[in-house]
Amino acid sequence: MTRIELDLCGSVGYNVSKQALSYWPARKPSPAHPPTFSGHTMNQAFDLTTFLDDLASGEPTPGGGSAAALAGALGAALAAMVARLTVGRKRYADAEPQMQAVLDEADALRARLTQLVTEDAQAYEAVRAAYKLPKESELDQHERGIAIQSALQAASATPLETMRACIAAMHLAERAASL
Repeated sequence: MTRIELDLCGSVGYNVSKQALSYWPARKPSPAHPPTFSGHTMNQAFDLTTFLDDLASGEPTPGGGSAAALAGALGAALAAMVARLTVGRKRYADAEPQMQAVLDEADALRARLTQLVTEDAQAYEAVRAAYKLPKESELDQHERGIAIQSALQAASATPLETMRACIAAMHLAERAASL
C-alpha cells in the first residue's frame, strides 16, 4: 500500500457505536443451541461496539480478516455517501453519470465486503473444526490431513477476495474524488 492509500483508510472520528452491523461467525448449530454471536442468534443485527468487543476478546473469531472486510465496507460506504451527495445536484450535472456508476459500484462492494466479514469467520471456524478431527488411527490422520489442507485452501480465498474488494473500494474513492 502506498502512503496515499493508507491515508485514505485513516480514521475520520465518526461515532458509529450505535450503527447496526450484520455479523455472525459460523458455529456448529444444533436444535438445542442455534448459532450465536455474543449471545444473539444469527438473524439479529449487532452494534459496532459489540463487534469491536468481540474482536478484542480472546476468541479467534472475529479476527483480522473480518476486521479488514469491515474496514473495506466502511470505505465503500463513504464512497457511496459522496456519490449520493453529488447525484441529482445541478452543480454536478456533468459528473452525474460517472457518480451514478460510482454509487452503484460502491453499494455492491459494501454489500460484498459486509458478507466477507462473516465469511472470514466461517472459513476460520472450518479450519478449527478440521484440526479437531480425530487422529488416532492412520486412516484418521490421513483424513484429518486432507480435511485440514482443504479447509486451509478454502480459507485462503476469503482474505484474497477481501483484499481485492478493498483495493477496488480505494480506487472507487479515488475516482469519486477526481470527479
